[in-house]
Amino acid sequence: NNEVSEKQNYDPEIAELDQQEKDLAELETQLAEFQSISPNVLTQPFTSKTYGISEFQFTPMSFFTPGVIVLLLQHITITVAALSIVRERRAGMMELFRVSPVASGQIMIGKYLSYLIFGAFTAAVLALLLYYGLNVPMLGSWWNFALVAFLVLFASLGIGFFISLVAGTESQAVQFAMIALLLSVFFSGFILDLRYLAGPVKVVSWLLPATYGTILLQDIMLRGIGVKLILIGGLAAIGVVMFFISWLLMRRKMAND
Repeated sequence: NNEVSEKQNYDPEIAELDQQEKDLAELETQLAEFQSISPNVLTQPFTSKTYGISEFQFTPMSFFTPGVIVLLLQHITITVAALSIVRERRAGMMELFRVSPVASGQIMIGKYLSYLIFGAFTAAVLALLLYYGLNVPMLGSWWNFALVAFLVLFASLGIGFFISLVAGTESQAVQFAMIALLLSVFFSGFILDLRYLAGPVKVVSWLLPATYGTILLQDIMLRGIGVKLILIGGLAAIGVVMFFISWLLMRRKMAND
């Protein structure tokens, strides 16, 4: 009691009480602000936005367009090539080829050239329709696009002629062509990214021209970068290997028939 009576100045205690009242008032204000915050903000306080470096606004249709072009070119080319030699063999054209002064290699080269012209016209029509009709971007070079389209057609022709030479009937040739289309749709990266495929399935993926064509055209059309030599080389290798296999089978067919 003596100490309390002797103390005459309570300014520090009063200042401390004032500060506590201010802190409580500020805490009430913060609690009110916290209660007014939307629950969506509390559960997801941060949001991410992706900005493209290109002026073009990409859509899902733009992303799938290169794959659609490749699948159409591959399927059309494989189908017409798969039906060609089957029909000629059933019509008895092999006998005419045997007695003619034209070798099997020349026959295959002629077929390749004719179908390549047809495929090039189809690729040009598709590209123009998509570019001018659907406003699909072409950020890269048209020359690179033409090179990839040519190699896709070349490799697809080899597969088509191979099917035509091993198939016994037209229905078998069509079924093999449809199997090639289904493999390309599911395993070429058109729907599922190649990173999510198992190891053995990736082997099948890299045997399909559509895999190379889809990746290359996405780089050319959507990213504006040049062609990758390893992919171009792989696509060309498929075409060359299938050409020689088809040529050997054609020579054997002409000799046996």
